[in-house]
Amino acid sequence: MFQRGFEPQEADLKLGPLFFKLRALEAAVLHSDNINLTPDNTESGTIAYLGLTLDVVAQFTEDLRLAASFTLVYLPLENRGGIVGFNSGADLFNFGLATGPLTHVQATWDTDIGGWHVVFTDDFQISTGYYSGGIDGNYVLFEGSPFDENLQTRTGRYALGPASGGALRRGDANFDNQLDAGRQSDVIVFSNIISADAERLDPGSILLRARVYHEDLWYNQGNRGLPSLREGATISLISQRENMRFKPYVVYDLFHTKVEDQNLVQNIVRAGFAGPITEQLRLQAELGYFNGGQADSGWLWRVALDHNAGPYTQESLIYARTFNYFHNEINEGVGYTIHQVLGPRLDASAYTYRLRVQDYFDGEQATRDEWLFGLRVTFIAGPKTTVQLTGEYTAEDSGTRQMIGRADIGYNLTDTLLLHLAYQYQESKSDVFDLNFRENLIFLSVTKYFR
Repeated sequence: MFQRGFEPQEADLKLGPLFFKLRALEAAVLHSDNINLTPDNTESGTIAYLGLTLDVVAQFTEDLRLAASFTLVYLPLENRGGIVGFNSGADLFNFGLATGPLTHVQATWDTDIGGWHVVFTDDFQISTGYYSGGIDGNYVLFEGSPFDENLQTRTGRYALGPASGGALRRGDANFDNQLDAGRQSDVIVFSNIISADAERLDPGSILLRARVYHEDLWYNQGNRGLPSLREGATISLISQRENMRFKPYVVYDLFHTKVEDQNLVQNIVRAGFAGPITEQLRLQAELGYFNGGQADSGWLWRVALDHNAGPYTQESLIYARTFNYFHNEINEGVGYTIHQVLGPRLDASAYTYRLRVQDYFDGEQATRDEWLFGLRVTFIAGPKTTVQLTGEYTAEDSGTRQMIGRADIGYNLTDTLLLHLAYQYQESKSDVFDLNFRENLIFLSVTKYFR
């Protein structure tokens, strides 16, 4: 989704102030031998897909701009078409074969008011949803930390809530509904955010930032205890003094969330500092306190070390207690990630996390412990061929264990024509019978990119 923009003269089509650019044309097929992820009576299924990705830019004035990216989809086996996210073609994005929102439209207006630089934004996006406690969405951890509530803004995936045996309670009336939802790969989140962001640099080298926003949320499977509205305000004071190694900051957040008939208000105050310990080692540390919302009150913190050990090694160590995006879970734990160049054509990435998750989903509190592991190795097999192997594993104190093994091969038929073949094996073992399953999945695509 987040690609380099294009100049108006590079547009393939112009209609008044609108400039259209073709990005890609793709044909793909995906086959699974257990589409419902059931322990027995398994059912296989195949999806065929034709997609055309378009970027649209409208520059109405120097300060007023509209940008959009979306994919037109046709499913030949079902004789159905539309835009990705509107009940069409989202399965491939859930499989992790594409990143970023399914559809994204953003209008912005930049201006200056009383010495403040102000940006007004209306941002609409359609994203996939995955359930916390499941392994399906863990591949995003190669890109960021589970302590980062804004990871979804970079990856286009929302963490929706618990779906594993450890988080669900058999006595709950909606246990079966939650269990079924956790098995699906077509949970779609529609989000529209109207916001105003302002900042100014005071003479004392203090950067002042303020933000107010209103977000409406919809889901293709109903709310299931998730917010239908999020709104709030943020005020930040950040030191910009060049002679300070560690620059302090203070942040105040006010959240208002509507969950079904509940209106929840939460306040969070955070203070911290960030800066380099050495040229290769950077530290961020902060402490915060919250009250209100589903979690009542408590402390939050984050201590992160980022280490560039050289041109071939980047690693991070983090210990944190933070909210997820919807503020209905608190993740506390420690994690380590590393990216290592092993040779001229070989590199690897890995992550490991030990988490304690306090879940306030549906207004009830439950706690679970999780262990997450991932390893990805990428090999440039030739001038046209790339091979990537990925393995991920999760375990919970409830006894549920899940693993995914995946192999991807990319082959450039030409400079702009890519062949992609992927095989994935997924397995889940649990004391809850319905959470035991195995799946073999094969994916093949040919994509034409337009320059």
